[in-house]
Amino acid sequence: MESEQSSAVVPDPTSAALTPFIEVEGVRALGLASAGLPPYVLEIGFGRGELLLTTAREHPERTFIGLEISRKRVLKMERRVIRAGLPNIRLLHAPAQYVLERVLPEASHTECWIHCPDPWPKRRHHRRRLLQPSVASELARVLAP
Repeated sequence: MESEQSSAVVPDPTSAALTPFIEVEGVRALGLASAGLPPYVLEIGFGRGELLLTTAREHPERTFIGLEISRKRVLKMERRVIRAGLPNIRLLHAPAQYVLERVLPEASHTECWIHCPDPWPKRRHHRRRLLQPSVASELARVLAP
C-alpha cells in the first residue's frame, strides 16, 4: 500500500480566494508566507478588532496577523474583515504561547501589539498572565531586531 504524500503549496497571498481566518497548523506547516507578504505586524488579543481594522486600512503595504484565544471573537472579526474588504489581515485562533513558541519563525515580525496583557490581577491567577518570562523571550525571538 503506497503512502500518499501531499505536496504543500504556498497559496498566493494576494489572491482574493484567501479568507482572513487561517488555521494555525497551516501556518506552521506552510510557513508565514501562507499568511501574506511581509512586513508582518502581530496583535495578540485583538478583542473587537477596531485597531486592527483601522490600521490595516491605513497601511495596506503590511500584513496584520491578529491572534485571539476566543474563537467567537475570531469568527466575528472574520466577518468584519470580509465586509471591510481588507486583504492584508489574517486571523489566528490559538493560545499566544503556542503560536510564539511553535508557529512563528525567528525575526519574522516588525511589530507586536499587546493591549491589556494582565486581565488576571489576583495573585492566584498569576499562571494565566500572558507576560511571563518565557513569553517575553519568545517575543524577543519573533521580533526583528
